[in-house]
Amino acid sequence: MLLRSSDGGLNWENISYGNTNWLLDIQFRSFDEGWCVGQGVILFTSDGGTNWVEQNHPTGGYLYSLHFQNSNDGWASGQSGDVIMTSDAGANWVEVPTPVTAELTSIHFANFNIGVCVGSSGTIIRTTDRGTNWDILTSGTNVQLNDVVFTATDYGIIAGNDGIILKTTDAGENWNPVNSSVTSDLYSISYADFDIVFISGQNGTILKSTNGGDSFSELNSETTGKLNSIYFPDPETGWAVGAETVITSDSGNTWTKQILPTNLAMSKCFFLNVQTGWICGPNGVILKTTTGGVTSVFNETINSIPESHILYQNYPNPFNPVTRIRFIIPSNIKDQISNVILKVFDVLGNEVTTLVNEKKQPGVYEVEFVTSGLSSGVYFYKLQAGSLVETKKMIFLK
Repeated sequence: MLLRSSDGGLNWENISYGNTNWLLDIQFRSFDEGWCVGQGVILFTSDGGTNWVEQNHPTGGYLYSLHFQNSNDGWASGQSGDVIMTSDAGANWVEVPTPVTAELTSIHFANFNIGVCVGSSGTIIRTTDRGTNWDILTSGTNVQLNDVVFTATDYGIIAGNDGIILKTTDAGENWNPVNSSVTSDLYSISYADFDIVFISGQNGTILKSTNGGDSFSELNSETTGKLNSIYFPDPETGWAVGAETVITSDSGNTWTKQILPTNLAMSKCFFLNVQTGWICGPNGVILKTTTGGVTSVFNETINSIPESHILYQNYPNPFNPVTRIRFIIPSNIKDQISNVILKVFDVLGNEVTTLVNEKKQPGVYEVEFVTSGLSSGVYFYKLQAGSLVETKKMIFLK
């Protein structure tokens, strides 16, 4: 069994809720309260994702999309025209009838009463009375529509297969095509503010608009992998996840690949700010970062723990831009929790970063160190575990 735990510093943390369902969407309304939906499941956490509980799912089918308007009122859409809603933070979910049987891949509300769902075969349905009635709208296409987002009450954007982008300026009553200049399938939309909109998709496609979605330009994402989800918590910083994960800190002008503690293609990402975010995906995987995901720490549970501490040589070494550092907290302090500190220093003894600074049980741990803005050269990493201290050298080559 492999568990990932936070190091109180720079990390992605893998949170398991004890199931292997395919998780397709995730949203948090605060640092504590969040929901995740997917393969026949609705999950809720009240402690930032440390623990998850299943909530009642009235239809039992796949749920593809989740949208909470506040901490109590939420919606989800899924297979066979399913829409469900809650008004008590998910303590009770009820099915909302719709006039379609299409796969409803995305749901979003422009305000408390007006909402839109999109899905397969160009499906768009809209309610103006909080789901009591739904109208079927004309999309002008038969391709699958994958995401809908409102940037304001009147303004919304839809993204779909074959490079389809639609825009509304009347709260979703009418949708007009926007030239995307691409033919790739488009999966996910994120707006950093009213004017700045990003869309991710197939073959590493990332599009950006600086005029509220009237036109888009294609960015170089540094990947050709499928990007299932994109999210910008502010106009400068954003993530796109899927076959690979890429991050930008300059509004999409440049992107850098980011290493996750899983090789699975992730489904959805959500960030409250540039530090705290979550990603969900196949096999029940939920990842969390509280430091922008810059490094990762892994805790490996093994049957036999050595009686002496070991600090391994980082691998690879030399490295660029990622290396891993493994260490063992010995079993001879099994009845006590050791305060563990792992830091990186330059050749002058200046501290570069703290990778670990927390109390840990005896066990085997592995840290993923991702360089950012460092110069080529020799660096040292130092492990302190109780009274045990050890230092090793590593080489970063650009």
